[in-house]
Amino acid sequence: MKFRSRTARLIAALAIGSTLALGAAACSSSGTTALPNGNAAQNAQQAIDDTQLAFVQPLPDFPFSQIRQNLIEIEAIQALGISSTTFIFIPGVQHPVFTCPSQGVPVPATDEIDNPVVAQWNSGGSGGNYGVAGVTVDQDDPTGVYQGDTSGTNALCLNNAGNPYDVYNEAYYITVTANAYWDQTTGTIVVTGTPVMPVCKVIVTGPKTAYESCTAPASATHQTKPSVEYIKAPKSATSPATKAAALPGTTKKSVTPAS
Repeated sequence: MKFRSRTARLIAALAIGSTLALGAAACSSSGTTALPNGNAAQNAQQAIDDTQLAFVQPLPDFPFSQIRQNLIEIEAIQALGISSTTFIFIPGVQHPVFTCPSQGVPVPATDEIDNPVVAQWNSGGSGGNYGVAGVTVDQDDPTGVYQGDTSGTNALCLNNAGNPYDVYNEAYYITVTANAYWDQTTGTIVVTGTPVMPVCKVIVTGPKTAYESCTAPASATHQTKPSVEYIKAPKSATSPATKAAALPGTTKKSVTPAS
């Protein structure tokens, strides 16, 4: 009986000691939970593997990116209003229900000319002692619009002569930046003539500064620029709005049909 009691006490002591040891291993001096030995070894090995792979297979470095250039030219087509042809389809009909000469590519209904997101800055915690947190704010594209969510896709295709043109496809719209027609026999869009693309070139303005400028021939663009009318405020103006209108550089824009 005594032997059994001593054995029981010994087992209990070992169990308590093991629990304390596990507790000490699971907690660091700062009170945070440390990783088990197996996970720590696995993370260490993963770090070695990542370093090795990054050394033998580093990220590529390209002197020129064609996909970036394609996007520059596509944005130039949007901004310059390159001549195009648009075909409109509806579900259940295998041929376009409407075709028209167009300018640029279709504008998704979710695009906006002003930023729909407003920045909000708040201090965390009841006493504001958790620092200042902010939200991300959209940034407009070089074309001057804020791109919304869309299923539209641009692709630069080549005709038989190797000339590129943009094909924009979104929902039931297909637009090609070239003269085109619907072939009833083949059930396809046929591009005719020579497509016109914007001409882009890099302008170097300093040792480390440059920008890319894109232009299009006058015959290949249908930009509808608004006329600008300058209005002088009357001398007796006192309201803030009238005073603002009298400031230098204040303009009033009115849209006129393209000639």
